[in-house]
Amino acid sequence: MRLEDSPRLTVSQICARLVPALDINFFVRIDGGNREWVIRANDWKTISPIELLKRIEPLHYKDASLDKFGHWSHLSELYDGNGKIAGRCVIHPGSYFSKDLGIGVVKGLFAGTILGLTGVIFSKPQNDLARKTANPDISLSEIQRWANEQKKLLLEHEQMDEKKSALLARFGAGHTSLIFGNFGGQSLSYEEFIETVRTLTSIKVHDEKVCHDDDDDVLMRDFDNYFEADEHLLELSSHKELGWLKQIDNSAIVRDSWSLDTALESALKEAWGEVNWEEEREVVGSVNGTDIIRSCRIAVPKSDIELSDL
Repeated sequence: MRLEDSPRLTVSQICARLVPALDINFFVRIDGGNREWVIRANDWKTISPIELLKRIEPLHYKDASLDKFGHWSHLSELYDGNGKIAGRCVIHPGSYFSKDLGIGVVKGLFAGTILGLTGVIFSKPQNDLARKTANPDISLSEIQRWANEQKKLLLEHEQMDEKKSALLARFGAGHTSLIFGNFGGQSLSYEEFIETVRTLTSIKVHDEKVCHDDDDDVLMRDFDNYFEADEHLLELSSHKELGWLKQIDNSAIVRDSWSLDTALESALKEAWGEVNWEEEREVVGSVNGTDIIRSCRIAVPKSDIELSDL
Protein backbone atom coordinates (compact mmCIF):
# COMPACT_ATOMS: atom_id res chain seq x y z
CA MET A 1 0.00 0.00 0.00
CA ARG A 2 1.32 3.47 -0.89
CA LEU A 3 1.66 5.99 1.95
CA GLU A 4 -0.88 8.29 0.31
CA ASP A 5 -3.37 5.38 0.21
CA SER A 6 -2.98 4.42 3.89
CA PRO A 7 -5.87 5.15 6.28
CA ARG A 8 -5.69 8.48 8.09
CA LEU A 9 -7.38 9.79 11.19
CA THR A 10 -9.72 12.74 10.98
CA VAL A 11 -9.20 15.77 13.18
CA SER A 12 -12.20 14.71 15.26
CA GLN A 13 -10.75 11.22 15.75
CA ILE A 14 -7.40 12.61 16.86
CA CYS A 15 -9.08 14.97 19.31
CA ALA A 16 -11.32 12.23 20.70
CA ARG A 17 -8.30 10.01 21.45
CA LEU A 18 -6.54 12.89 23.22
CA VAL A 19 -9.53 13.78 25.41
CA PRO A 20 -11.48 10.49 25.66
CA ALA A 21 -13.02 11.00 29.09
CA LEU A 22 -13.76 14.72 29.45
CA ASP A 23 -16.44 15.85 31.88
CA ILE A 24 -17.41 18.73 29.57
CA ASN A 25 -18.70 18.86 26.00
CA PHE A 26 -16.07 19.10 23.27
CA PHE A 27 -16.65 20.31 19.71
CA VAL A 28 -14.54 20.66 16.56
CA ARG A 29 -15.06 23.25 13.82
CA ILE A 30 -12.83 23.11 10.73
CA ASP A 31 -12.37 26.01 8.30
CA GLY A 32 -15.56 27.73 9.36
CA GLY A 33 -17.65 24.63 8.71
CA ASN A 34 -20.37 23.21 10.90
CA ARG A 35 -19.52 22.46 14.50
CA GLU A 36 -19.00 18.73 15.10
CA TRP A 37 -19.84 17.27 18.50
CA VAL A 38 -16.87 15.02 19.41
CA ILE A 39 -17.28 14.39 23.16
CA ARG A 40 -20.35 14.74 25.34
CA ALA A 41 -19.61 15.31 29.02
CA ASN A 42 -18.76 11.98 30.72
CA ASP A 43 -20.20 10.02 27.79
CA TRP A 44 -17.29 7.53 28.00
CA LYS A 45 -19.14 5.90 30.89
CA THR A 46 -22.28 5.16 28.90
CA ILE A 47 -21.41 4.84 25.20
CA SER A 48 -21.29 1.30 23.82
CA PRO A 49 -18.08 -0.74 24.20
CA ILE A 50 -17.50 -0.54 20.44
CA GLU A 51 -17.89 3.25 20.44
CA LEU A 52 -15.44 3.58 23.32
CA LEU A 53 -12.83 1.35 21.69
CA LYS A 54 -13.17 3.18 18.37
CA ARG A 55 -12.61 6.42 20.26
CA ILE A 56 -9.26 5.32 21.68
CA GLU A 57 -8.02 3.47 18.56
CA PRO A 58 -10.32 4.10 15.57
CA LEU A 59 -8.23 2.33 12.93
CA HIS A 60 -7.60 -0.78 15.02
CA TYR A 61 -11.32 -1.22 15.74
CA LYS A 62 -12.75 0.07 12.45
CA ASP A 63 -14.13 -3.42 11.62
CA ALA A 64 -15.52 -4.12 15.10
CA SER A 65 -18.93 -5.78 14.94
CA LEU A 66 -21.34 -7.20 17.49
CA ASP A 67 -21.63 -10.23 15.20
CA LYS A 68 -18.05 -11.19 16.09
CA PHE A 69 -16.22 -11.79 19.36
CA GLY A 70 -13.69 -9.11 20.28
CA HIS A 71 -12.58 -6.81 23.07
CA TRP A 72 -15.99 -5.15 22.92
CA SER A 73 -17.62 -8.45 23.91
CA HIS A 74 -16.32 -8.43 27.50
CA LEU A 75 -15.41 -4.84 28.35
CA SER A 76 -16.25 -4.23 32.02
CA GLU A 77 -16.09 -1.45 34.61
CA LEU A 78 -13.59 -0.66 37.36
CA TYR A 79 -14.52 1.49 40.36
CA ASP A 80 -12.73 3.81 42.76
CA GLY A 81 -12.90 3.68 46.55
CA ASN A 82 -16.17 5.63 46.54
CA GLY A 83 -17.91 3.23 44.18
CA LYS A 84 -17.70 5.59 41.21
CA ILE A 85 -16.72 4.29 37.79
CA ALA A 86 -12.98 4.80 37.22
CA GLY A 87 -12.43 2.76 34.10
CA ARG A 88 -13.91 0.58 31.37
CA CYS A 89 -11.37 -2.00 30.28
CA VAL A 90 -10.72 -5.47 28.96
CA ILE A 91 -7.59 -7.60 29.37
CA HIS A 92 -5.21 -7.45 26.42
CA PRO A 93 -2.27 -9.92 26.43
CA GLY A 94 -0.78 -8.21 23.41
CA SER A 95 2.29 -9.35 21.55
CA TYR A 96 5.59 -8.04 20.25
CA PHE A 97 3.82 -6.64 17.19
CA SER A 98 0.63 -5.30 18.81
CA LYS A 99 -0.05 -1.76 19.88
CA ASP A 100 -0.61 -0.63 23.46
CA LEU A 101 -4.36 -0.03 23.51
CA GLY A 102 -4.94 0.82 27.18
CA ILE A 103 -5.26 4.57 27.79
CA GLY A 104 -4.72 6.25 31.14
CA VAL A 105 -6.46 9.59 31.63
CA VAL A 106 -5.99 12.46 34.07
CA LYS A 107 -8.91 14.90 34.23
CA GLY A 108 -10.21 13.23 31.08
CA LEU A 109 -7.04 13.88 29.09
CA PHE A 110 -4.74 11.25 27.57
CA ALA A 111 -1.87 10.62 30.04
CA GLY A 112 -0.14 7.63 28.47
CA THR A 113 -0.63 4.00 27.54
CA ILE A 114 -1.01 1.07 29.94
CA LEU A 115 0.19 -2.46 29.23
CA GLY A 116 -2.05 -5.48 29.73
CA LEU A 117 -5.42 -3.89 29.08
CA THR A 118 -7.50 -2.07 26.51
CA GLY A 119 -9.90 0.73 27.33
CA VAL A 120 -9.89 3.86 29.47
CA ILE A 121 -8.92 4.12 33.15
CA PHE A 122 -8.24 6.99 35.54
CA SER A 123 -4.52 7.41 36.17
CA LYS A 124 -2.20 9.10 38.61
CA PRO A 125 -0.80 12.53 37.70
CA GLN A 126 2.68 12.26 36.24
CA ASN A 127 5.60 14.35 35.08
CA ASP A 128 6.29 12.45 31.86
CA LEU A 129 5.78 15.14 29.25
CA ALA A 130 6.18 12.56 26.48
CA ARG A 131 3.11 10.76 27.87
CA LYS A 132 4.45 7.33 26.98
CA THR A 133 3.04 5.37 29.92
CA ALA A 134 0.55 5.91 32.74
CA ASN A 135 -0.13 4.28 36.12
CA PRO A 136 -3.78 3.52 36.94
CA ASP A 137 -5.18 5.25 40.03
CA ILE A 138 -7.04 2.19 41.31
CA SER A 139 -6.69 -0.27 44.18
CA LEU A 140 -5.21 -3.74 43.82
CA SER A 141 -8.37 -5.24 45.31
CA GLU A 142 -10.42 -3.60 42.55
CA ILE A 143 -7.98 -4.83 39.88
CA GLN A 144 -8.41 -8.33 41.29
CA ARG A 145 -12.21 -8.06 41.34
CA TRP A 146 -12.19 -6.82 37.74
CA ALA A 147 -9.86 -9.66 36.68
CA ASN A 148 -12.25 -12.24 38.11
CA GLU A 149 -15.12 -10.56 36.26
CA GLN A 150 -13.05 -10.71 33.07
CA LYS A 151 -12.41 -14.41 33.67
CA LYS A 152 -16.13 -15.06 34.14
CA LEU A 153 -17.01 -13.25 30.90
CA LEU A 154 -14.32 -15.04 28.88
CA LEU A 155 -15.52 -18.41 30.16
CA GLU A 156 -19.10 -17.52 29.25
CA HIS A 157 -17.96 -16.70 25.71
CA GLU A 158 -15.78 -19.85 25.64
CA GLN A 159 -12.77 -17.68 24.78
CA MET A 160 -10.34 -18.60 27.55
CA ASP A 161 -6.83 -19.57 26.42
CA GLU A 162 -3.33 -19.81 27.89
CA LYS A 163 -2.27 -16.25 27.02
CA LYS A 164 -5.37 -14.70 28.57
CA SER A 165 -5.00 -17.03 31.57
CA ALA A 166 -1.39 -15.97 32.16
CA LEU A 167 -2.41 -12.30 32.13
CA LEU A 168 -5.47 -12.90 34.32
CA ALA A 169 -3.20 -14.58 36.86
CA ARG A 170 -0.95 -11.48 36.83
CA PHE A 171 -4.05 -9.44 37.67
CA GLY A 172 -4.88 -11.68 40.62
CA ALA A 173 -7.73 -13.74 39.16
CA GLY A 174 -8.50 -17.00 40.95
CA HIS A 175 -6.68 -20.05 39.61
CA THR A 176 -9.75 -22.18 38.91
CA SER A 177 -10.64 -22.60 35.21
CA LEU A 178 -7.45 -20.91 34.00
CA ILE A 179 -5.62 -22.65 31.16
CA PHE A 180 -2.06 -23.58 32.13
CA GLY A 181 -0.73 -24.16 28.64
CA ASN A 182 -0.16 -27.49 26.95
CA PHE A 183 0.41 -30.74 28.83
CA GLY A 184 1.60 -33.50 26.52
CA GLY A 185 0.41 -31.33 23.64
CA GLN A 186 -3.10 -30.92 25.07
CA SER A 187 -4.55 -27.69 26.47
CA LEU A 188 -5.70 -28.25 30.07
CA SER A 189 -7.52 -26.13 32.63
CA TYR A 190 -6.46 -25.93 36.27
CA GLU A 191 -8.95 -28.60 37.30
CA GLU A 192 -8.17 -30.88 34.34
CA PHE A 193 -4.46 -30.63 35.06
CA ILE A 194 -4.94 -31.72 38.68
CA GLU A 195 -6.87 -34.83 37.66
CA THR A 196 -4.42 -35.66 34.88
CA VAL A 197 -1.26 -35.54 37.02
CA ARG A 198 -2.78 -37.06 40.16
CA THR A 199 -1.53 -40.57 39.27
CA LEU A 200 1.81 -39.49 37.78
CA THR A 201 5.15 -39.70 39.58
CA SER A 202 6.81 -36.73 37.86
CA ILE A 203 6.27 -33.99 35.28
CA LYS A 204 8.57 -31.78 33.25
CA VAL A 205 7.87 -28.04 33.16
CA HIS A 206 9.16 -25.82 30.36
CA ASP A 207 8.39 -22.11 30.60
CA GLU A 208 6.48 -21.14 27.47
CA LYS A 209 6.04 -23.17 24.30
CA VAL A 210 9.01 -25.25 23.13
CA CYS A 211 10.36 -23.59 19.97
CA HIS A 212 13.09 -24.47 17.50
CA ASP A 213 16.66 -23.86 18.63
CA ASP A 214 19.72 -23.52 16.40
CA ASP A 215 21.35 -26.41 18.29
CA ASP A 216 18.52 -28.80 17.40
CA ASP A 217 19.46 -31.52 14.90
CA VAL A 218 16.36 -30.78 12.84
CA LEU A 219 15.33 -28.07 10.42
CA MET A 220 13.03 -25.32 11.65
CA ARG A 221 10.32 -26.21 9.14
CA ASP A 222 10.40 -29.84 10.29
CA PHE A 223 10.26 -28.73 13.93
CA ASP A 224 7.26 -26.49 13.28
CA ASN A 225 5.42 -29.22 11.38
CA TYR A 226 6.32 -32.39 13.26
CA PHE A 227 7.27 -31.61 16.87
CA GLU A 228 5.53 -34.00 19.28
CA ALA A 229 5.65 -33.03 22.95
CA ASP A 230 6.57 -35.57 25.62
CA GLU A 231 3.41 -36.85 27.29
CA HIS A 232 4.62 -35.61 30.70
CA LEU A 233 5.72 -32.16 29.50
CA LEU A 234 3.88 -29.02 30.62
CA GLU A 235 4.57 -26.00 28.40
CA LEU A 236 3.60 -23.43 31.02
CA SER A 237 2.27 -20.16 29.67
CA SER A 238 3.48 -16.96 31.32
CA HIS A 239 3.15 -13.20 31.12
CA LYS A 240 5.81 -10.79 32.29
CA GLU A 241 5.06 -8.90 35.47
CA LEU A 242 3.34 -5.57 34.84
CA GLY A 243 5.49 -2.79 36.23
CA TRP A 244 2.58 -0.47 36.96
CA LEU A 245 1.07 -2.98 39.41
CA LYS A 246 4.10 -2.40 41.65
CA GLN A 247 3.20 1.29 41.79
CA ILE A 248 -0.16 0.63 43.39
CA ASP A 249 0.19 0.98 47.15
CA ASN A 250 -2.04 -1.50 48.95
CA SER A 251 -0.35 -3.31 51.81
CA ALA A 252 -3.50 -5.39 52.43
CA ILE A 253 -2.97 -7.24 49.14
CA VAL A 254 0.00 -9.59 48.62
CA ARG A 255 0.76 -10.27 44.95
CA ASP A 256 3.07 -13.24 45.55
CA SER A 257 0.45 -15.64 44.20
CA TRP A 258 -0.42 -13.55 41.13
CA SER A 259 1.06 -15.79 38.42
CA LEU A 260 0.44 -19.10 36.66
CA ASP A 261 3.63 -20.36 38.28
CA THR A 262 2.04 -20.19 41.73
CA ALA A 263 -1.15 -21.66 40.26
CA LEU A 264 0.98 -24.62 39.15
CA GLU A 265 2.39 -25.00 42.67
CA SER A 266 -1.12 -24.94 44.08
CA ALA A 267 -2.39 -27.52 41.56
CA LEU A 268 0.50 -29.92 42.24
CA LYS A 269 0.00 -29.65 45.99
CA GLU A 270 -3.66 -30.48 45.54
CA ALA A 271 -2.78 -33.47 43.34
CA TRP A 272 0.26 -34.78 45.25
CA GLY A 273 0.64 -33.00 48.56
CA GLU A 274 4.21 -31.73 49.02
CA VAL A 275 6.32 -31.26 45.88
CA ASN A 276 10.07 -31.29 45.24
CA TRP A 277 11.72 -29.50 42.30
CA GLU A 278 14.91 -30.13 40.36
CA GLU A 279 16.52 -28.48 37.32
CA GLU A 280 17.57 -30.87 34.55
CA ARG A 281 18.14 -31.10 30.80
CA GLU A 282 15.48 -33.48 29.60
CA VAL A 283 13.92 -34.83 26.43
CA VAL A 284 10.84 -32.65 25.93
CA GLY A 285 9.65 -34.21 22.68
CA SER A 286 10.76 -35.41 19.28
CA VAL A 287 10.72 -34.51 15.61
CA ASN A 288 10.55 -37.49 13.27
CA GLY A 289 12.36 -39.65 15.83
CA THR A 290 15.00 -37.04 16.80
CA ASP A 291 14.95 -36.14 20.49
CA ILE A 292 14.52 -32.47 21.42
CA ILE A 293 16.28 -31.58 24.68
CA ARG A 294 15.70 -28.51 26.84
CA SER A 295 16.37 -27.30 30.37
CA CYS A 296 13.31 -28.05 32.48
CA ARG A 297 12.03 -27.99 36.00
CA ILE A 298 11.19 -31.48 37.19
CA ALA A 299 8.38 -31.81 39.74
CA VAL A 300 8.18 -34.96 41.87
CA PRO A 301 5.88 -35.81 44.79
CA LYS A 302 7.91 -35.42 47.98
CA SER A 303 6.67 -38.77 49.28
CA ASP A 304 8.19 -40.53 46.24
CA ILE A 305 11.61 -39.02 46.98
CA GLU A 306 11.45 -40.00 50.64
CA LEU A 307 10.55 -43.60 49.75
CA SER A 308 13.39 -43.84 47.22
CA ASP A 309 15.86 -42.69 49.87
CA LEU A 310 14.98 -45.57 52.23
